[in-house]
Amino acid sequence: MKGSRGSILLFTIVLGIPLLLVMAGVAVDMADLVTVRSELHRSMDAAALAGAGKLAFDASVFDLPLPNGVRANAVDYGAKNPTHVGPVTLNLNTSNNPAGDIVLGTWNGLTSTFAPWDGSLNGTQVNAVLCRKTQSVPTSFLRLIGLNSMLISAQSIAVANPPNSIPPPAC
Repeated sequence: MKGSRGSILLFTIVLGIPLLLVMAGVAVDMADLVTVRSELHRSMDAAALAGAGKLAFDASVFDLPLPNGVRANAVDYGAKNPTHVGPVTLNLNTSNNPAGDIVLGTWNGLTSTFAPWDGSLNGTQVNAVLCRKTQSVPTSFLRLIGLNSMLISAQSIAVANPPNSIPPPAC
């Protein structure tokens, strides 16, 4: 054992540095994932608020997307708020499928629940817009272990309740 000086240093270099690089790589990919999640939440918030801002509380809420329609407005504002990995493209979901990207429905403030419009309501009862999206985030360092991308999703519900009474026609 006379010539064993420095063996711990060699062991640390050979095994320690690659381990530190892998941990740093995972930290970089996780930070990117958290950033995209935040950006996607921002985009869904903007889309839901823009859609709810166009609720007219009449039958026009169910019209196919007009340039100023609820769904068209949500799609437009979702696209205006992309993530750094790509655009946010929402599907109009004109059939109002509960699993779709843009869903119209009612928000119950007492129970904090959202109920998708099922065709039985009229436009005056629809007071909420739900927007959701799932996006693939490419990885940098996790590719080395075969994980090329990760999925991240976000959803937001915006509520616009109708006024309690009709305002007077005069100023």
